[in-house]
Amino acid sequence: MIFLTVALIWSASTFTALSLILVLQFVLLMIIGLVATFGFTLITISPSFWAVSGNALPDIFRLFWEFQPYPVKLFPAGIRCILTWIFPVAIAVSIPGSVFFGQMRFWGALLIVAGISALDLILGLLFFRLGLKKYQSVGN
Repeated sequence: MIFLTVALIWSASTFTALSLILVLQFVLLMIIGLVATFGFTLITISPSFWAVSGNALPDIFRLFWEFQPYPVKLFPAGIRCILTWIFPVAIAVSIPGSVFFGQMRFWGALLIVAGISALDLILGLLFFRLGLKKYQSVGN
């Protein structure tokens, strides 16, 4: 993901002004998508505060993250919905790519990505704070 972003920015010197705008839109959506990934990571690790062994949710998230290199349009509607609305894989990767290749409009994508990123971040921070309040050390 980082390599793709760097390659797009590096090659922007040969693009027209319109293409440079697309690259900047792509980078902005990727950064906002990373916020969604961070928030969702907080959501998946927070149950570890209540359970002694709470590795299952982060492992499930990593499993779904393996779908990241593939466009979500390749998958059936049910999996596409899961990758977009439940696990933010499409938010961080596929939607920015769709905007870059002209398959989706920037402003609509920005609303979707920013909305889900804000929701994931708020819920992640909320769950993490609740977990910190309930935290009990196991050991000395």
